[in-house]
Amino acid sequence: MKTTLTITLLVFLFSCKKEVEIIAPVEKPMPPIAVADTVIIADTIQPPGGFSYTKRKANLLNQKSWTKKVQKDTLTGEYKNVVLLEFNGYDATKTMWNVKVGASGSTPEEQRAIVDSANKYYKYKGFYFTLDEELYNKCRPDKRFRVVLTDDWEWYGAAGGVAYRNSFFWANETPAFVFTSLLKYNVQYIGRAVAHEAGHAFGLAHQSLWVNGVKVNEYNPGNAAMCPIMGYLYSGAVAEWYTGLDPFGNKQYDGRIIEEAGGGKYDGQGNFKPWGTY
Repeated sequence: MKTTLTITLLVFLFSCKKEVEIIAPVEKPMPPIAVADTVIIADTIQPPGGFSYTKRKANLLNQKSWTKKVQKDTLTGEYKNVVLLEFNGYDATKTMWNVKVGASGSTPEEQRAIVDSANKYYKYKGFYFTLDEELYNKCRPDKRFRVVLTDDWEWYGAAGGVAYRNSFFWANETPAFVFTSLLKYNVQYIGRAVAHEAGHAFGLAHQSLWVNGVKVNEYNPGNAAMCPIMGYLYSGAVAEWYTGLDPFGNKQYDGRIIEEAGGGKYDGQGNFKPWGTY
């Protein structure tokens, strides 16, 4: 009897071991981009006086960067979160846009001012805007983004700019666009539009105006002194990141979302730690 029980127990244990090996986990491939992540946000709001449909002769900026020093990640030694502003035309036919566009028409002086403007809005947010494609190419695809400035707007339609929301995280070279001629080649308007479209790529929706639980304007206009960058960005004397309601009625913390997109973290007490410091 004892011998029979021993044999039965050994058979049972061997069977259990075999079963565990059979159900070992299998690594699955990464899923494709979900439909919900491929949301195009077109900004059809017009600057004061409306869009301009007059184009200039293109001005190309064929020079290396006058770029300031860019930080590297203290852990990996890699350049990180570089945004290239492309003024000289761009072939996006191998991206989700499937389009090729011409140059911006902005003068070299205007291009420099637009880059400075974008960096002003993203100061301390973990992103750096540049004209230096060599610096851009030093970054991994998941640590860089491109905004194309062009006066070729007809392929899309009249808008200040257009972007896929969250496209920075796709790491597949899908850019955002800003349409310079429609914005009258105005440096202030274009600089704000660059910040706005990049904001969509980093995950932001619009800042909308809600009154008594009802959305009355897709774009929060702010006031004469200040307008939200993600709202009606042309109206205020200054434009700023804002905390308010998005088009779906959810509270959106613009600055925090951008900082986290750049790799920063919050410690649970509201204290922010930039990338490379934790």
